[in-house]
Amino acid sequence: MAFLALKNGNVSDLLVYNYTEIYYRWGYLLKSNRLPKVLGLFLIGLLIGRRKILVNLSEHVPELRKVRNWGFLVGIPTSLMYAYTELFVEGTSLAAHSAWYVFSVFPMAFAYGASICLLYLNGSFSKLFKNFSYVGKMALTVYLMQSFISILVFHGLGLGLAAEMGFAAIYTFGFALFFLQLLFCRWWLNRYAFGPCEWIWRQLTYGNRIPLKLKVIN
Repeated sequence: MAFLALKNGNVSDLLVYNYTEIYYRWGYLLKSNRLPKVLGLFLIGLLIGRRKILVNLSEHVPELRKVRNWGFLVGIPTSLMYAYTELFVEGTSLAAHSAWYVFSVFPMAFAYGASICLLYLNGSFSKLFKNFSYVGKMALTVYLMQSFISILVFHGLGLGLAAEMGFAAIYTFGFALFFLQLLFCRWWLNRYAFGPCEWIWRQLTYGNRIPLKLKVIN
Protein backbone atom coordinates (compact mmCIF):
# COMPACT_ATOMS: atom_id res chain seq x y z
CA MET A 1 0.00 0.00 0.00
CA ALA A 2 2.81 2.41 0.86
CA PHE A 3 4.50 1.73 -2.47
CA LEU A 4 1.25 2.29 -4.38
CA ALA A 5 0.72 5.57 -2.54
CA LEU A 6 4.16 6.78 -3.62
CA LYS A 7 3.86 5.57 -7.19
CA ASN A 8 0.26 6.48 -7.97
CA GLY A 9 -0.96 8.69 -5.12
CA ASN A 10 -1.91 12.33 -5.24
CA VAL A 11 -0.75 15.04 -2.84
CA SER A 12 -3.26 13.97 -0.18
CA ASP A 13 -2.10 10.33 -0.33
CA LEU A 14 1.54 11.36 0.03
CA LEU A 15 0.78 13.59 3.02
CA VAL A 16 -1.05 10.74 4.77
CA TYR A 17 1.84 8.37 4.00
CA ASN A 18 4.43 10.81 5.34
CA TYR A 19 2.37 11.39 8.49
CA THR A 20 2.08 7.68 9.29
CA GLU A 21 5.71 7.03 8.32
CA ILE A 22 6.90 9.34 11.13
CA TYR A 23 5.88 6.80 13.79
CA TYR A 24 7.50 3.87 12.02
CA ARG A 25 10.68 5.81 11.39
CA TRP A 26 11.09 7.01 14.96
CA GLY A 27 10.27 3.56 16.29
CA TYR A 28 13.03 2.10 14.14
CA LEU A 29 15.50 4.81 15.19
CA LEU A 30 14.87 4.12 18.86
CA LYS A 31 14.91 0.35 18.45
CA SER A 32 18.20 0.39 16.54
CA ASN A 33 19.90 2.72 19.05
CA ARG A 34 20.44 5.22 16.27
CA LEU A 35 20.30 8.27 18.54
CA PRO A 36 23.40 7.46 20.67
CA LYS A 37 25.25 6.41 17.50
CA VAL A 38 24.55 9.76 15.84
CA LEU A 39 25.44 11.62 19.04
CA GLY A 40 28.80 9.80 19.08
CA LEU A 41 29.47 10.85 15.49
CA PHE A 42 28.60 14.47 16.31
CA LEU A 43 31.09 14.40 19.17
CA ILE A 44 33.79 12.93 16.92
CA GLY A 45 33.03 15.64 14.37
CA LEU A 46 33.32 18.25 17.12
CA LEU A 47 36.72 16.84 18.09
CA ILE A 48 37.90 16.96 14.45
CA GLY A 49 36.74 20.56 14.21
CA ARG A 50 38.37 21.56 17.49
CA ARG A 51 41.69 20.07 16.37
CA LYS A 52 41.32 21.81 12.97
CA ILE A 53 42.31 18.64 11.17
CA LEU A 54 40.44 19.58 7.99
CA VAL A 55 41.97 23.06 8.04
CA ASN A 56 45.54 21.74 8.25
CA LEU A 57 45.30 18.44 6.40
CA SER A 58 48.96 18.34 5.40
CA GLU A 59 49.97 18.25 9.08
CA HIS A 60 47.90 15.15 9.74
CA VAL A 61 48.95 12.80 6.94
CA PRO A 62 50.22 10.03 9.30
CA GLU A 63 46.94 10.13 11.24
CA LEU A 64 44.89 10.05 8.04
CA ARG A 65 46.82 7.02 6.80
CA LYS A 66 46.22 5.19 10.07
CA VAL A 67 42.50 5.99 9.94
CA ARG A 68 42.32 4.80 6.33
CA ASN A 69 44.24 1.57 6.94
CA TRP A 70 42.54 0.62 10.20
CA GLY A 71 39.14 1.67 8.89
CA PHE A 72 39.36 -0.71 5.94
CA LEU A 73 41.03 -3.44 8.00
CA VAL A 74 38.20 -3.44 10.53
CA GLY A 75 35.36 -2.27 8.32
CA ILE A 76 35.58 -4.64 5.34
CA PRO A 77 35.27 -7.98 7.23
CA THR A 78 32.68 -6.62 9.65
CA SER A 79 30.67 -5.15 6.76
CA LEU A 80 30.60 -8.57 5.12
CA MET A 81 29.41 -10.13 8.37
CA TYR A 82 26.83 -7.39 8.83
CA ALA A 83 25.46 -7.98 5.33
CA TYR A 84 25.46 -11.76 5.89
CA THR A 85 23.50 -11.54 9.16
CA GLU A 86 21.02 -9.11 7.60
CA LEU A 87 20.35 -11.31 4.57
CA PHE A 88 20.76 -14.88 5.76
CA VAL A 89 20.49 -15.04 9.57
CA GLU A 90 17.09 -14.85 11.22
CA GLY A 91 16.57 -13.80 14.79
CA THR A 92 19.77 -11.76 15.19
CA SER A 93 19.67 -10.03 18.58
CA LEU A 94 19.41 -6.26 18.73
CA ALA A 95 22.74 -6.06 20.57
CA ALA A 96 24.50 -8.12 17.87
CA HIS A 97 22.85 -6.10 15.10
CA SER A 98 23.98 -2.81 16.70
CA ALA A 99 27.52 -4.13 17.23
CA TRP A 100 27.90 -5.24 13.61
CA TYR A 101 26.52 -1.88 12.48
CA VAL A 102 28.90 0.18 14.63
CA PHE A 103 32.02 -1.81 13.73
CA SER A 104 31.24 -1.92 10.01
CA VAL A 105 29.55 1.31 8.95
CA PHE A 106 31.59 3.71 11.07
CA PRO A 107 35.10 2.38 10.28
CA MET A 108 34.27 2.30 6.57
CA ALA A 109 32.96 5.88 6.70
CA PHE A 110 36.15 7.08 8.40
CA ALA A 111 38.27 5.13 5.91
CA TYR A 112 36.44 6.69 2.97
CA GLY A 113 36.81 10.17 4.48
CA ALA A 114 40.52 9.73 5.16
CA SER A 115 41.07 8.34 1.65
CA ILE A 116 39.39 11.36 0.09
CA CYS A 117 41.53 13.70 2.20
CA LEU A 118 44.71 11.89 1.11
CA LEU A 119 43.66 12.03 -2.55
CA TYR A 120 43.07 15.75 -2.16
CA LEU A 121 46.56 16.21 -0.72
CA ASN A 122 48.04 14.16 -3.54
CA GLY A 123 47.21 16.98 -5.97
CA SER A 124 46.53 14.70 -8.94
CA PHE A 125 42.78 15.22 -8.64
CA SER A 126 42.83 18.95 -7.85
CA LYS A 127 40.63 19.85 -10.85
CA LEU A 128 38.08 17.22 -9.88
CA PHE A 129 37.97 18.41 -6.27
CA LYS A 130 37.62 22.02 -7.41
CA ASN A 131 34.53 21.09 -9.42
CA PHE A 132 33.09 19.20 -6.46
CA SER A 133 33.65 22.28 -4.29
CA TYR A 134 30.91 24.10 -6.22
CA VAL A 135 28.43 21.41 -5.21
CA GLY A 136 29.68 21.51 -1.62
CA LYS A 137 29.01 25.24 -1.38
CA MET A 138 25.45 24.67 -2.57
CA ALA A 139 24.74 21.45 -0.68
CA LEU A 140 21.28 22.53 0.56
CA THR A 141 20.17 23.69 -2.89
CA VAL A 142 21.48 20.49 -4.50
CA TYR A 143 19.75 18.31 -1.90
CA LEU A 144 16.40 20.03 -2.33
CA MET A 145 16.72 19.99 -6.12
CA GLN A 146 17.40 16.24 -6.09
CA SER A 147 14.36 15.64 -3.88
CA PHE A 148 12.08 17.80 -6.02
CA ILE A 149 13.24 16.31 -9.34
CA SER A 150 13.05 12.74 -8.00
CA ILE A 151 9.49 13.33 -6.80
CA LEU A 152 8.52 14.52 -10.27
CA VAL A 153 10.22 11.52 -11.92
CA PHE A 154 9.35 8.65 -9.58
CA HIS A 155 6.19 9.64 -7.69
CA GLY A 156 2.60 9.73 -8.83
CA LEU A 157 2.73 13.52 -8.76
CA GLY A 158 4.86 13.36 -11.89
CA LEU A 159 5.87 10.54 -14.22
CA GLY A 160 5.33 7.74 -11.68
CA LEU A 161 8.39 5.78 -12.83
CA ALA A 162 9.01 4.09 -9.46
CA ALA A 163 9.81 0.37 -10.08
CA GLU A 164 9.65 1.01 -13.83
CA MET A 165 13.40 1.54 -14.19
CA GLY A 166 16.13 -1.06 -13.73
CA PHE A 167 19.26 -0.53 -11.66
CA ALA A 168 21.32 0.52 -14.70
CA ALA A 169 18.75 3.16 -15.65
CA ILE A 170 18.48 4.44 -12.06
CA TYR A 171 22.26 4.77 -11.70
CA THR A 172 22.46 6.48 -15.08
CA PHE A 173 19.72 8.90 -14.03
CA GLY A 174 21.48 9.61 -10.73
CA PHE A 175 24.89 10.28 -12.28
CA ALA A 176 23.37 12.41 -15.06
CA LEU A 177 21.38 14.47 -12.56
CA PHE A 178 24.45 15.04 -10.37
CA PHE A 179 26.57 16.03 -13.38
CA LEU A 180 23.95 18.55 -14.51
CA GLN A 181 23.76 19.93 -10.99
CA LEU A 182 27.54 20.27 -10.91
CA LEU A 183 27.42 22.35 -14.10
CA PHE A 184 24.58 24.41 -12.68
CA CYS A 185 26.43 25.06 -9.40
CA ARG A 186 29.57 26.13 -11.25
CA TRP A 187 27.57 28.49 -13.46
CA TRP A 188 25.65 29.92 -10.49
CA LEU A 189 28.63 30.52 -8.18
CA ASN A 190 30.52 32.32 -10.93
CA ARG A 191 27.76 34.93 -10.76
CA TYR A 192 26.41 34.82 -7.21
CA ALA A 193 27.98 34.63 -3.76
CA PHE A 194 25.70 31.87 -2.42
CA GLY A 195 23.36 29.21 -3.68
CA PRO A 196 19.71 30.36 -3.69
CA CYS A 197 18.64 28.23 -0.72
CA GLU A 198 21.87 28.96 1.16
CA TRP A 199 21.26 32.68 0.62
CA ILE A 200 17.75 32.46 2.06
CA TRP A 201 18.92 30.30 4.97
CA ARG A 202 21.79 32.68 5.78
CA GLN A 203 19.46 35.69 5.86
CA LEU A 204 17.03 33.86 8.15
CA THR A 205 19.92 32.87 10.42
CA TYR A 206 21.45 36.32 10.79
CA GLY A 207 18.28 38.37 10.31
CA ASN A 208 20.02 40.71 7.86
CA ARG A 209 19.72 41.46 4.17
CA ILE A 210 22.76 39.90 2.46
CA PRO A 211 23.76 40.78 -1.14
CA LEU A 212 23.50 37.83 -3.50
CA LYS A 213 25.31 38.98 -6.65
CA LEU A 214 29.07 38.95 -6.76
CA LYS A 215 30.73 42.34 -6.94
CA VAL A 216 32.55 42.87 -10.22
CA ILE A 217 36.04 44.27 -9.66
CA ASN A 218 37.34 46.30 -12.61
